[in-house]
Amino acid sequence: MIWENLLYLIVGVMLGLFVAGLIARSMIQRQHDISEALREGKQASAAQMDSLQREISALRQQAQEQQEILRHESEHRAGAEAESRRIPALENALVAERNHAACLQTELAALQGQLAELGERLEQERLRGNEKLALLEDARQRLGDAFQSLSAEALRRNNQSFLELARENLERFQENAKTDWEGRQKAVGQLVEPIRESLEKVGTRIDAMEKTRVDAYSALNEQIRGLVQDHLPRLHQETAALVKALRQPAARGRWGEMQLKRVVEMAGMLAYCDFTEQESVTTDNGQQRPDLVVRLPGGKRIVVDAKAPLNAYLEAMETDDEQKRAHFLHKHASELRTHMTQLSKKSYWEQFQPTPEFVVLFVPGEVFFSAALQEDPSLIEYG
Repeated sequence: MIWENLLYLIVGVMLGLFVAGLIARSMIQRQHDISEALREGKQASAAQMDSLQREISALRQQAQEQQEILRHESEHRAGAEAESRRIPALENALVAERNHAACLQTELAALQGQLAELGERLEQERLRGNEKLALLEDARQRLGDAFQSLSAEALRRNNQSFLELARENLERFQENAKTDWEGRQKAVGQLVEPIRESLEKVGTRIDAMEKTRVDAYSALNEQIRGLVQDHLPRLHQETAALVKALRQPAARGRWGEMQLKRVVEMAGMLAYCDFTEQESVTTDNGQQRPDLVVRLPGGKRIVVDAKAPLNAYLEAMETDDEQKRAHFLHKHASELRTHMTQLSKKSYWEQFQPTPEFVVLFVPGEVFFSAALQEDPSLIEYG
C-alpha cells in the first residue's frame, strides 16, 4: 500500500514537472514572439521615418532648384530689359512677365516657409516616435521582468489568467500605438501633398513663362536685326558726315556755341535777360566778341567762350595704332592748353566791367576734357 502511494506520488510529481515545463516553454516562446513583433514594429517605424526624411529632402531640393531657375530667369530678364527699351511694343509684355515672376518668387518663398515648418513638424514627430519606441521597449522589458518574476509562481499555481491579462494589455498598447502612428503618418502625408501640388503648379507656370520669354526674345531679336539692317548704314553715313563737318573750324565753332546756348537755356536762363550772345567791344587790339556773357545780380557779368578742339581727338579715336592714339591724345591736350592760354591773353575782364578776373572756357563735351586731363592732369591747376 505504501509503495503504491509512493508510486502515485512520483507519477504525480513527474506529471506536474512535465506540465510546468510545457507552460514555461509556451511562455518563453510567447515572450520571444512579442520581442520579435516589437523589433519588427521598430524597424517599420524607422523605415517610414527614413522614407519621410527622403521625401522632405527631395521636396527641399526641388524648391532650391526652382529658386535657382527663378534666379537665372531674373538675370536673363534683366539683360532683356536693357534691349527691350528700344522696342516699346514689347515693354508691357515684359513688365507683366516680371510681375508674374515676382508673384511666383513670393509664392515660392511661402512654400519654402511651409516646407521649413513641415521639417520642424517632422522632427517633432520623429522625436515622438522615438519616445513611443522607447516606451515600447520599456514595456517589453517590464513585461519580461514580470514574466521572469512570476514564472515560478505561475508554474506553482498554474495561473493562466495572469498571462491572458498581460497579453491583452500588451495587444491593447500595441494597437493604440499603431493607431496613433498611422494617424500621424496620415497627417504628415496631408501636409506634404499640398506642397507637392504647389511645386508642380509652379513648375508648370515657369515652363509656360519660359516659352513666353523665348517667343518674346525671338521677336525682339528679329526687330533688333531689322533695326540694325535698316538704320545702321544710315547711321554710319550720318556719323561720317558729322565727323567731316566737325573737322571744319567754322562748323566746329558754331557747334560749340550751340551747345553752350543749350546748356544755359536748360539751366533756366533767358536770352537778353540772364545772358547775351556775341556781345562785341572795341579795344586797342581790335574788336573782341565773346560767345556768351552771363549777367549776375548787382550788374556783374561773367564772360564765357566756347572752344571745340576736336581734330586731334577724332584722329585718336579713328586710329587702331596705340602709339598714334597716344600721340594724337597728347596733341589734343596741347591744343586745349593753347586755347586756355590764348583766352587768358584777351583779358575780357578789362572790357566787361564789373567782372571777376577770369574767363570761363566752355568745352562742348566732358569726354573731350577728360581725355585731355588723362594726358595732362595739370590742366586743372593751369586753368
